Amino acid sequence: MTSQTFESIRDLTGATTTGAVVRNIDLAAPTRVLATILGYAGLGTAAERRATGLLARFGSLASILYATPQELADEGGLPAQAVAVLMAVAAVHRVSLRERLPERVRIDTPEALLDFLAGELRYRRDEAALAVFLDADFRVIAVEVIAVGSVNHCPLTVRQVVERALAHGASALVLAHNHPSGNLDPSSADVTTTHNLQTTLANLDIDLLEHVIIGDGAYSVLRGERLA
Repeated sequence: MTSQTFESIRDLTGATTTGAVVRNIDLAAPTRVLATILGYAGLGTAAERRATGLLARFGSLASILYATPQELADEGGLPAQAVAVLMAVAAVHRVSLRERLPERVRIDTPEALLDFLAGELRYRRDEAALAVFLDADFRVIAVEVIAVGSVNHCPLTVRQVVERALAHGASALVLAHNHPSGNLDPSSADVTTTHNLQTTLANLDIDLLEHVIIGDGAYSVLRGERLA
């Protein structure tokens, strides 16, 4: 794979006049799937009713799987056994996503990368920044959550990213963070941080290939050449 893979991330979507690109991400959260899980968790005949209530409260099956145990117990009203089962299902889901980007395996398709980033960040209720560190052949060295913030802010600094890139001996990286509000417009801080990070990494011969913003059902890509 070459940097053309990251160019094709943009090709998947079509450019906009704002310097970002947007693509819809499929959303499916059927009540029956959740009711089946809750049935195995011991809720019996109440499973479908509880599934309907949970989906109304959290909005989607994925949002339920990304909720904390405390939220499922307090807001969802679930017993401990049901919470434990949902946490196990969520863990399996996240592990399966990470297996799509195993260490030292090359990223061959933009779809795999974007699916992974969306799966990691889309349903978080707080903002978080994640980096995929790559070697010179675009093979994955490591994936790390670099910073975690509040519902509308993530205190990411250039130093944090640079230190981790150097620690991993990375030649390139992809940065991503989520907007829990679903708004894909990059903030002024997003643009400034990306520009400063791109410049600093370039001085260290490390490429910032993309900075992806994950929203609710879509994503945007900050394009480095338009940030200069």
